[in-house]
Amino acid sequence: MVSDLEDLHVWAKALATGELLSTAMQKERLEWVKVPGAEVIDAKYGLGIYSMGDLVGHDGMLWGYNSAMYYYPEEDSTIVVLFNRSMDQKDGQWVSPADPFSMGAAAILFPGKMPWDK
Repeated sequence: MVSDLEDLHVWAKALATGELLSTAMQKERLEWVKVPGAEVIDAKYGLGIYSMGDLVGHDGMLWGYNSAMYYYPEEDSTIVVLFNRSMDQKDGQWVSPADPFSMGAAAILFPGKMPWDK
């Protein structure tokens, strides 16, 4: 898939709200399963959709690239971040900063409303 910042901005809200799906399909997608070890951020996963606190969306990774897009229904707001990925010199693992950056942006934009910012 190839997209850009504006595409992801539009897609984040459509993904979170189920705009392109039937009500029944969206309901099924949002049958959340808690992500083990991620209780601090209240992470949950549905069918191709991810939730951190009240942010709903997903991240993505390709060789050398990392993105995240999250919609915050309470404020009708979208956060999209795009990053180049690099090798961590410490252990040779890929560094994927998009989700932590999204969480930091949400904490600044919506103080006290995210589980990791209370």
